[in-house]
Amino acid sequence: MMAWNGRHDPAQIVTDMIWHKVRSADEPPGKPELAPSLERLIFRGTPNRADSEFDGAVSVSGHNTALTDYKSLWAR
Repeated sequence: MMAWNGRHDPAQIVTDMIWHKVRSADEPPGKPELAPSLERLIFRGTPNRADSEFDGAVSVSGHNTALTDYKSLWAR
């Protein structure tokens, strides 16, 4: 239940989510590295971009995280 007692000024906000169905439970036996490898590819740097550059670009007006389930709650 949500109660609001005040003025509401809607902002133009866009939420963009990219979901990859890659879980350790779905990996073939003997090859348990796909899920953590994909996470490293998404959140870590490259030879041309430092780890902190991705976080810096997103932090201008966004937030990044990794989830382990379809259930998600985010609040600021």
